[in-house]
Amino acid sequence: MTPRVWGAVAGRIRRHCPAALTFVRAARDFCANRPARFERLRAECVTTAEEMRARPFARLQDEQEQRARAAGYQGRTEMVIEINNTCNIDCLMCKTSLSTRRKGTMKPDMLETAARRARDHGVGVVELHTIGDPLANPRLRDVMEILRRYGLRTGITTNGLLLHRHIETLLEFRDVCSNIWFSVDGATPAVYEHIRAGGKWDQLLSNLELARTRLRGYDRLIGMVVSADNVGEVGLFVELFRSYVTAPHSRLKFSFVNSLSPDNQYFDRTNLFPNHTVLNAPCRFVLTPEAHVLIDGRVSICCRDYDGTLVVGNVMESALGAMFADGPLKALQAAHRVRDVASYPLCSTCFLVDTRLAVLFNGVFSYLMYRHPDERAAFYQDRVDRFVGMFRQGDWSAYPSLFN
Repeated sequence: MTPRVWGAVAGRIRRHCPAALTFVRAARDFCANRPARFERLRAECVTTAEEMRARPFARLQDEQEQRARAAGYQGRTEMVIEINNTCNIDCLMCKTSLSTRRKGTMKPDMLETAARRARDHGVGVVELHTIGDPLANPRLRDVMEILRRYGLRTGITTNGLLLHRHIETLLEFRDVCSNIWFSVDGATPAVYEHIRAGGKWDQLLSNLELARTRLRGYDRLIGMVVSADNVGEVGLFVELFRSYVTAPHSRLKFSFVNSLSPDNQYFDRTNLFPNHTVLNAPCRFVLTPEAHVLIDGRVSICCRDYDGTLVVGNVMESALGAMFADGPLKALQAAHRVRDVASYPLCSTCFLVDTRLAVLFNGVFSYLMYRHPDERAAFYQDRVDRFVGMFRQGDWSAYPSLFN
C-alpha cells in the first residue's frame, strides 16, 4: 500500500471513527514505549554527548552540505503554505510585528493552486504557517476543504488561544488534520504573559482543557522554547502540562531559543548557550529546499523570511521542481557552501544553537518522564539546572548522571 493510499484510508478512519484512531494510537504507544527503547535512547544520548567534543557542529554542517551536494541539492517533498501571516499575539522570540510584508490571508484560488502544486510534486503533508498562527485565519474551514479536495494532510501548530473559535472545524476535518501542537513557553502567568506578549494565561488553560475534552482522535503535543526567561520553570512546566497530553514522555517537547526574529536582541539576551551558537550556514533549508508559499503566492525557501527576500519563484507561475533548479537558489546554495552569506542579510544574521543540545535535553526528559512520571517539579528542575550548567561551562562529562 502506497503512502498516499494509506493516507486516504487513515483519513477515512479519522473522519468517521475517531475513537478507533485513539485506540490505534494507544496501541502504538504501548508497543513503542517499552523499557528497552528508553535504555537505547539513553545510550544513544550518551554517545552523542561524547561525540560532541570530537565533532564540532560546524563540521556536521559541512558534512550535511557535502551529502546534499552529492545528491544534487534535491528539494524535499514537503511544503509550507502560509494561509495567513497574522497572529493574535506578538511573542518575544518571534516578533511577527517586525515583518514588512503585507498582512492578510491567502486567497482561495491561490491556495488551490498551491495545493495542486503540492500534490503534483508528491507532497502528502503540508504545514500551514510561517510567521502567523493558522487559528488566526477566519476561513480555516475553507482551507481544510481545499486540502481535503487535493488529498493533503496537515497538523496545526498554534499558541492555542483561539482554539475555541475553530473546535467544530477541527472535529469536522479530522481526516485532514489530526494533530495539534500547542506552543507554550511558561508555566506561570507572569512568565507566560511576558514571553507570549498579548496572551492570557486563563485563556490558554481554558483552551487546553477544551482540547483535552473535545479533540477526540487528535494527537496533542505541547512545546516549550527554553530560554533564560523561562529555564527556571521547566520542571513546573512538566508537572503542570503533563495532564493535558497522553504519554507525556513523547508529547512534551523542548527546543532552545534561536534567532528566528529579524531582530536578534531577544535571542542575544536569553540564549543559554552562546558557546554552542553558530552561524546557520550552510542551512538545511537551502541545501535541501522546502517550499514556503507566502500569502501572495511567492515561494521562499526560508521559514524566517519576514520580508520576502529569499524568494525563488511564484506558485502561480511554475512548478516547484523548476523553482528549485533555477538560478537564484543555486547562487544562494553556492554562498552557503563556503559560508559567505554577507550578500544575504537574512542569512548573515541567522544563528542557531547546536541542534544536538536539544536532542540531548529531550532525551533526558523523555527518559525521566517515562521512568519517573509522577515526580514533582523540583525533581525535573534539578536535571535542568545541571544540564544547563554542564554545557554552559563546557564540561559535560557528568551528562550520564542526569538519567539517574
